[in-house]
Amino acid sequence: MKMHIKALAVAAMTAVASLAATAAPLDTLAGPYNWKLQGTTSEYSPVAYGTTLAESTWGIGQITNINKTNGDPAWTSGLGGDYLYFMLYGIADLSVIPVSSGFNIFNVGCTGGVGCDGKIHVDIYRMSSPISSILQQDPDNRLGFNGFNGLTNAAGASLYLGLELMPGKVTVDDPSTLVDERTATLFQNANANTLPTTGAGTFFAEATSGSGMAQWNSNGFALPGGLFADFDSNFTLKPNLVAAGGACPNGSLPDQCFLGLINDPVQSNAIPEPGSLALVGLALAAFGVIRRRDNKK
Repeated sequence: MKMHIKALAVAAMTAVASLAATAAPLDTLAGPYNWKLQGTTSEYSPVAYGTTLAESTWGIGQITNINKTNGDPAWTSGLGGDYLYFMLYGIADLSVIPVSSGFNIFNVGCTGGVGCDGKIHVDIYRMSSPISSILQQDPDNRLGFNGFNGLTNAAGASLYLGLELMPGKVTVDDPSTLVDERTATLFQNANANTLPTTGAGTFFAEATSGSGMAQWNSNGFALPGGLFADFDSNFTLKPNLVAAGGACPNGSLPDQCFLGLINDPVQSNAIPEPGSLALVGLALAAFGVIRRRDNKK
């Protein structure tokens, strides 16, 4: 019987090694990571919306790297034949408050237009070929509320991860307004309240859909009220100009350019795929039985 148990353990460990060898690098990530992104944002769109809590900002971009928290690379765009691109949409202004550093902008999901569901979304698409000049795309290529031509409808593209922004970054209500800023799911501080501008933003997000949802739905960040988030983002805002690291000509931005440039890491935690966990558990259980039996000698 002992030989059979040992054989089971060896088989389980072999299966784990085989899975790691055959799975795409993107699917083998487990642990805390920083996602490095580049993206562009816009205020105008060929899609018409209402006036109350209408969508004010949206954008597109790419994930360039997923690094370990010590900075070591874990995945780079193109590794394993995979590329990740995203669309950010549904942002509405809850309140905009002048401050000494410019403006504090509190955002929630839009409700005043077709497609608006009260949530700010980040949809990350996985594809097998790159999109050229992602920062130079024309905002007029938007297909609708959650679509962008050549990105969300690209051949072979599939939803890898759907994120929804959640409250938690804003913990104090501003009594000077008629709304509760603590309900904001995105906070930004910028030197202007219209694009292009410079500044920074932050948000929490949870994984809600996509083929990679189980891998990234880790509840890795504790929030007030006993809630948990899967992602913690801090990003910068700049004009989408060559001088700022963007793609459009220096000077005034033309209509066919996105106005804003966003980047910087998004923190997350990944958990192993369920299949990997099951095989590892099987191997550990088998080794445990072997050890107990050996101790009885």
